[in-house]
Amino acid sequence: NSIPMCPSACATHFWLLLFLSVEICPADLHDLKMNLAVISSASRDRNNVDSRLPFLRLRGGAEFGKGDPRWIVKEREDGKNVNSWHWEERDMLPTSRRFLQGMIGLSANQENFEGRYDVSMHVTNISRLSGDVVIHKRKGRMWPLCDLQLTVTLAGECSINKNESVKLRGEISLDDVTVDDRDNLEHRVIALGVGEYNAVWLRWLRSEGKKCAIQFVQSFLDELTKQANSAQKESQASDAAGASAEKARAAKEAAAKMAQVNRHAAAATKGPPPEPTATTTVKLHEEFAARSRDVFEALTVASRVNAFTRCSNTVMEAWPGGRFSLFGGQVTGGFEELLSPEFIKCKWRLADWPDGVFSSLRILLHELGEGEGCRLELIQEGVPASDKADVERQWKERFFYPIKVIFGFGSVSGGHHQLFSAV
Repeated sequence: NSIPMCPSACATHFWLLLFLSVEICPADLHDLKMNLAVISSASRDRNNVDSRLPFLRLRGGAEFGKGDPRWIVKEREDGKNVNSWHWEERDMLPTSRRFLQGMIGLSANQENFEGRYDVSMHVTNISRLSGDVVIHKRKGRMWPLCDLQLTVTLAGECSINKNESVKLRGEISLDDVTVDDRDNLEHRVIALGVGEYNAVWLRWLRSEGKKCAIQFVQSFLDELTKQANSAQKESQASDAAGASAEKARAAKEAAAKMAQVNRHAAAATKGPPPEPTATTTVKLHEEFAARSRDVFEALTVASRVNAFTRCSNTVMEAWPGGRFSLFGGQVTGGFEELLSPEFIKCKWRLADWPDGVFSSLRILLHELGEGEGCRLELIQEGVPASDKADVERQWKERFFYPIKVIFGFGSVSGGHHQLFSAV
């Protein structure tokens, strides 16, 4: 669309473009510069500025109101509001009406008010109840919203020293009942009559008699907040149960994928079945001057693996069923289980191992104490026996020591200065 640029709206349009994240092509940028130049040169002559300004056309943007598919948000077929991204509301007005009906019958009294009057009142009716009461939900968070207008009808009596009493009527009106104003609810108290007894009764209502009604409304707001908190806990518990089920399903799928990978690897082997390879187990441990979470991320986050391996083509799909490839494919495998920041289980192999041969690798990380760093324990089963020494060297020289040097996670001792030697 074309947006006219005038001096009074230039700044507004400029910031609007930024906030809407409109992509401006070079031609658009040139037009914008021209607009600003004209405005600057015309700052002393404002009479004919508008006629001198060109129009800024936003190329490539979605046109509002013309059915452009980039404006259309499609509904999911299953109707699910994923992660509560969209607003949801639970109407609490019917429940609120039932709760506030409990005000009817509330009563209060006082003897010897101002030294001579006996006064009393009770709620007879709720003559007005309107507005909105909802519990909002978005992104898993729930909070109450209340905007009520409420008027209660009162009946009461006033007498002098227990002599014949006079019947009186009045009202308490609350025009803005909100959760935020719970401790300072604005209200009006009136007596529907005139005379000495009405004046005395009104003074008592405004000082003491109103309190039971106001406290009841405050208890209603407290209950509304309590229900929102309870609903949020139930939602979180339901989400956690769903996440556990999803995690179990993902683990099952990961196991199936790894089995398929192994079958394909075995099927790709040409010629007669290879002779069974004698295998052994590699066990290593290393201490790092870092938290276990830092070491876990150094082993599973692609950008960090790229840093200590000095490679830019690392593949690191750190989830059950995901694959990994390091040093240009010299080390490959697939993840079976990850529990941050303490446990990694995967299939692991070197490129020159026989086809279909994978070792089973487990890495456990233990915190040594506050400020003491962590300890890594490595157990790798199914390593070809002829490659045991080479695998141990690979872990020390291409993983542990570079991680310490690059990230400052500890000192390197001994003769392990060739940190990036070839496999």
